[in-house]
Amino acid sequence: MAHDRDREPRFRFDTALFRDRALLDMLDGAVTSAHAADVAAVQTLLDQLTATSALDLLRFEQHAATAAGAGRAEVYEVLRTAAEAERDALRLLARRCLELGGVLDLDPETVARRSVTTYRAYAMTEHIGLLRENLLAKRLMIQVYLEAVRWLGDGDPTSRRVVEQLLESAEHTATALATVLQRYEESRPY
Repeated sequence: MAHDRDREPRFRFDTALFRDRALLDMLDGAVTSAHAADVAAVQTLLDQLTATSALDLLRFEQHAATAAGAGRAEVYEVLRTAAEAERDALRLLARRCLELGGVLDLDPETVARRSVTTYRAYAMTEHIGLLRENLLAKRLMIQVYLEAVRWLGDGDPTSRRVVEQLLESAEHTATALATVLQRYEESRPY
């Protein structure tokens, strides 16, 4: 067996070269010359995703409160859980944005304008509408995240992994929302 291991290619790298690269532009933090991605373009993407996450968090919180006020415990629970997941997503995005030297912008004046999704309030009696609104937003974000993962590729693997985590969370939330929506749709008198 030792003979086979001797033939395996070994991972090799030039430590001196890596050290020289790491010494360049030390104040850039996590961004090194080894980054293949256009950092400014990645920051723009992360800014848009951060604005979307902030808006989605507000929408989930608003809709959860609406569902709680209407006595819709199941709807409240799925939206409260979605809000918690969105809060985690916002923190991940904010941290990565700052790691890349970006400026975190959660200005309420501009968040809605930069967001991919929209915000709409619903009356207490419109629980099906608010479930649909949130499911639509998550399904939209699943597509955005998939495209972002493809675009980031190997150019910025750390940002790609962050977006992959967001994708997984969005898929989980969309499934939960669809399950609750289906129950309400099936029990709705026509």
